[in-house]
Amino acid sequence: MNVTLDTNICVSAPEFGGLGSRILGLARAGLLRIDVSDAIVDELVAVLRDDFARDGYRLQFAKE
Repeated sequence: MNVTLDTNICVSAPEFGGLGSRILGLARAGLLRIDVSDAIVDELVAVLRDDFARDGYRLQFAKE
């Protein structure tokens, strides 16, 4: 099964746990596949950098 997650799920999973964390766990176990687009990754990087004070350089490097 393939799923596409929005930025809220991607941010909340590692930060707050809950349903998003369970979804990522299923993906790690190989039970589903997470599809992403460049737009989702760009928005995720911006949110983590701007709202959660994550290192923008390291986030940009992780995209590549």
